[in-house]
Amino acid sequence: MRPEIIKEKILDIDFSRLGEEPTDEQIWEENDGSAHFKVTRHQLNRGISECFTMISLSVSGASEDRIRIQNEFTTAMGRQPDVLDTFERENYSVDFFIWRVDS
Repeated sequence: MRPEIIKEKILDIDFSRLGEEPTDEQIWEENDGSAHFKVTRHQLNRGISECFTMISLSVSGASEDRIRIQNEFTTAMGRQPDVLDTFERENYSVDFFIWRVDS
């Protein structure tokens, strides 16, 4: 997926609150190849007048497609994620990525 499409789609997602179940308008969810991904966008306060945006991505499916999607999002975001982790089970894995974007 092209970086400009990823950026556009991220900006189309409504902000969601951490700790609350996101609504359909607050999630970008898609199948891409043999992987499935979800993206949410959160705005967090860092003080009285400062805030930042957090973009979260979770990807499940075949390893090669999970890696490809991570690389596409990293290219679109312009840098490596601030946080990454993998949840592994016997039959599947889910990769989690978070980018912090100053607002």
